[in-house]
Amino acid sequence: MIHSIKQMKIVAALLLLSACLQPGLSATFTAPPLKSLDLEVYRDPYNDSLGLVRDSVKKYMSESNFASLESLAKKCAERPKASPNGYTHTDIFFDAFDMNGLTEPEFKTWQEKFQKWRALYPNSDVATLAEAFYWLEYAWVARGSGYANTVSDEGWRRFSMRQQKAKALLDSIPQKQRTPSWYVCMLRLAQNLEMPDEEHNKLYAEAITAFPGSTSVYFRQAIDYLPRWGGSAELWEQFAAESIKKAGKVDPLKGDALYTQIVYMLLIDWGESDYSKVDSEKLHKGFDAMRKLYPKDPTIDAMEARLALAMENYALARQVFKTIGPVVDIVVWNSKRNFIKMREKAFANK
Repeated sequence: MIHSIKQMKIVAALLLLSACLQPGLSATFTAPPLKSLDLEVYRDPYNDSLGLVRDSVKKYMSESNFASLESLAKKCAERPKASPNGYTHTDIFFDAFDMNGLTEPEFKTWQEKFQKWRALYPNSDVATLAEAFYWLEYAWVARGSGYANTVSDEGWRRFSMRQQKAKALLDSIPQKQRTPSWYVCMLRLAQNLEMPDEEHNKLYAEAITAFPGSTSVYFRQAIDYLPRWGGSAELWEQFAAESIKKAGKVDPLKGDALYTQIVYMLLIDWGESDYSKVDSEKLHKGFDAMRKLYPKDPTIDAMEARLALAMENYALARQVFKTIGPVVDIVVWNSKRNFIKMREKAFANK
């Protein structure tokens, strides 16, 4: 068994040299073998803390522990720095209220909990916004995930009614108290309600004027340019490129990083398959910026390798995998097995 990265590199070099000496065999595409027991699992403390936030939200809600929810929201707001993938603790806090996967009776139980929460904390914007996120998810339960022509009249009626409940909650929060999470929720609602482009664009402009450095706002708007909602690869790439300048007013490095974060989010998190318009130069510049913003963070190498594979840039993937060595970012790769599988794929393709 190999016990260190240094030993791993020595073995890898010997294997590559041996391959070079064999006629007709190119060392370029020879992957030094790795076994599960050789790998070093890396758990990013920041990503672990994000997972803890999500788990805590669901735990406190199940216990009707509203005081702890209020306290957790405050603690999240005090940690505004985003992770390399662009998400903050506050983003994850409110995202946890989507409650995906609940049964109809469970949704109704949570509805009762929100009523109790807001009764105990009548001036809580946190409770109001959390419930708005809840109603957005509950609306999609009524509609279903099928094509529009498969939705029943009753499904559309409930979808609309629940969306309006979310909007009423959002409208109840005064302008001066609106946060990036408020705009993320309202932008989601704008898409669902098919808000006219002029009104939708005005809402987005208002959001980035108030919060030009909020990655989550850019992410939400970028999603609307996906082909599945009438957009195209050209439109979402153009949006990503324009976002560099807007976010760059706050910090040039964050502006450069945002382009790469948007591309990663759309291709990896949302499964967008058309990357034909992605600007490789901007993409690499973004990764360079991320490495300056998050020095010595193994997550960035893992993200670059995974994105390179998604874009079928196997030469780049091989290069990054050589840098990564046996270190497995478990959040990015999900498992050791998947890391090995993706690594083998990189070395097996030209």
